[in-house]
Amino acid sequence: MRFPIPVSALAWMLPVCLASGLAAQSANAPLPDPEKLLQRAFANEKKLADEQERYECRVTSDAALLDKTGKVKEDTLEVKDQFHVNGLQIERTLSRNGKDLSSDATRKEDERVMKETVKYSDKAKAEKESAKDQQDAIDMMSAMMLTHGHRETVNGRSVLFYDIVANPQFQAKNMTQRFASVMQGKISLDEPTGEVIDLISGR
Repeated sequence: MRFPIPVSALAWMLPVCLASGLAAQSANAPLPDPEKLLQRAFANEKKLADEQERYECRVTSDAALLDKTGKVKEDTLEVKDQFHVNGLQIERTLSRNGKDLSSDATRKEDERVMKETVKYSDKAKAEKESAKDQQDAIDMMSAMMLTHGHRETVNGRSVLFYDIVANPQFQAKNMTQRFASVMQGKISLDEPTGEVIDLISGR
C-alpha cells in the first residue's frame, strides 16, 4: 500500500506546511543514520507545534492499494483541511476521488472534527495523546530497519531513499509493533528535516 503524506495514523509521518528551504547535500557526503534522521523529524515537529497552531493547510492524500504483483487495485484521492490543536493534527475531509462528500457524510465529518477539537482543547488530554503517538512512532522505528540508502536531489533538496525491512531482533508486543515488524517496502525522507515524503508498503 502506498501512503504519500499525510498519514495521520503514523505519528512520525506529519507534513510540514512551512518549507525550510535548506540547500541540498553533496551527493558524495556520507548518509546520516536513518534512526537519528527520524528523531530529527520528531524534534522539528515539536519546534513547529506552536507555529502550526496559527495555520490551516489544505492537503491532498493519495493512497493506492496494490496487489501481489505491484499493480494498483484501488486508488483513493482525498482533499482535506488540516489544522492543529495543542500540537495535535486534525483533518477534515472535503472530497474523495474528485467528488465532494455527501451532505450526510459532511455532517458526520463535521461532528467528528468538532469532537476531536473539543477533546484536544484539553491540554492534559492532548499531551496524553501526543505521548501515545510518540511511543507508537518509537515502536515502529524499533521494529523496522532502513537499508540500501542512497541520496538524490529533488527540486533542489536532498532526499534519501531506503528499503524497509523487518528488524529480526525485535519482538512485537502490540498491534503497532506487529504491523511494523512485518512491513516491507520503500521510504523517502527529506534529509534537512527528516520528514517522510513517501512510504510504499509491499505487505
